[in-house]
Amino acid sequence: MLATAAGVAFATMLPQAGPTPVYGQLLGGITVAYAPLVGWAILLVAVALLAFAIVRARRIETFPWTDVLRGAGAALFAVVGGCAVLHSPGAPRARTSGSSSSGSCWRR
Repeated sequence: MLATAAGVAFATMLPQAGPTPVYGQLLGGITVAYAPLVGWAILLVAVALLAFAIVRARRIETFPWTDVLRGAGAALFAVVGGCAVLHSPGAPRARTSGSSSSGSCWRR
């Protein structure tokens, strides 16, 4: 990602305006660039696979739809709870040089 940013920052001529690519990082530090529609397609495939799994599981053993809603609610609770913990004032943060969490910059 830094190589891409450096290439654009120090280029003598900027590229022509076009569709904005989406960047993603894969395992192994590989950076890929793709069109935004590819991301939406991946999301739609994931939703279709979840729907297929629910239908197939209901064919094997009948269970109420409320179980599906409870599972979705539990997943939402876990994601929102994780976000709340990571955004809380006491959450661990990366320290930059010269920063201090003790507030020593306010002391004389």
